[in-house]
Amino acid sequence: MYEDLVPLVVPGFLTARLQIGDTILGLRSLSTNDLGFLRIVAREGGVDWPFHLAAASIWMVDGTPLLESHPYSLRIALNFLRLSHKSAARAVFSQALSFFRRMRAANRMFESFLYEDESRSLWKATNNGTHPVWVQSGIPGVDRLGQNSYQASWVQWNRSEDDRLDDDYSWTLTRMLVSVQSSKSAKKLESRDKARIEAEKTRRSEVQDRAYYRFQGLIDESGAEVNQAAKIYQPRTSAELSDEMRRWVTGEQDFHDQVVSDYKNRVKVEYEAKEAETADMLQKAAARRLLEERTLGATKPMVGYTPAEFAKLRSGTDNPGGKSGAKFIIEANPISRTFDKYLRENPNPGALDVKDGRVVYKAPTPLEQSEEERPTLNDMISRRKPTFHG
Repeated sequence: MYEDLVPLVVPGFLTARLQIGDTILGLRSLSTNDLGFLRIVAREGGVDWPFHLAAASIWMVDGTPLLESHPYSLRIALNFLRLSHKSAARAVFSQALSFFRRMRAANRMFESFLYEDESRSLWKATNNGTHPVWVQSGIPGVDRLGQNSYQASWVQWNRSEDDRLDDDYSWTLTRMLVSVQSSKSAKKLESRDKARIEAEKTRRSEVQDRAYYRFQGLIDESGAEVNQAAKIYQPRTSAELSDEMRRWVTGEQDFHDQVVSDYKNRVKVEYEAKEAETADMLQKAAARRLLEERTLGATKPMVGYTPAEFAKLRSGTDNPGGKSGAKFIIEANPISRTFDKYLRENPNPGALDVKDGRVVYKAPTPLEQSEEERPTLNDMISRRKPTFHG
């Protein structure tokens, strides 16, 4: 998702390789600084504008960077395109336009990229802005291009983020001093700070979610859903959590729920197939053992005991003077226990129901209750609610 954003920060431009005859050209995306310079030497939209735009996009020829002589190398690249076939200039110009399209798409992910650990790690690599960001690229002459708009915004935001973290640290120390004077006031301040931090964390998470859904094509630029079937809910507030509970009770699933359900169903089918295979092998082994006993004979036939009979047989043999019997019985391996706990049976809302869009408790009818749970006639009379008419 950030494939084009990282090179726009370091080294500061997108790159592409184009071969024209025996010559290999390295092309780069143009920044607002480049366009401003071109508007001085050529008229935008004029006859020579595509040549100037294409020439400015050439930054390497046969592996040799031209940035150290920028912008004087622009004249050499311009003469090269004018002397070449028109198809060469058209190919370079087409790639330059493609860079603009990719930059517009990357700009939609820029805010989300700021909140990523990758962005902050890249900022730390510059020693918190002490070293210019273009030093990280190691490309000679890249500093002559100046900062593009992405780099300028990225540097400014990271500096503001550093200031915010420093202020939070200083405020934490102040709050500790307040706690010495009044623990009750300190708790109020701490609670308020936690709510503020959690709100900001939620806001950033929502920005990243929207960027990811836009990248996957689930929502358009305005945030409207492209495909209702692919709708994804991420509840955060109490109202959203209530709606999530309602959808669980009614069995309504979003795109993420459907993916998880499909995965669980595949695991369940595979596990149950293995269980059936194991049961079949045990059945065949039992039949084979029975056949061997009948054919070869058995001096001690197998005898089954009830738990009470088995306890009486073991009484006083394993632990004289102590309690007899096993302390723990391992019924299944960890995989089987996990499967029985989470996948064997589907979750059941039980006595919950949805009425008027709200989750309510649905009291079971007498026929749905077991004999032990079914109320007596006196219980039903004592619980009834009298109504008055007239």
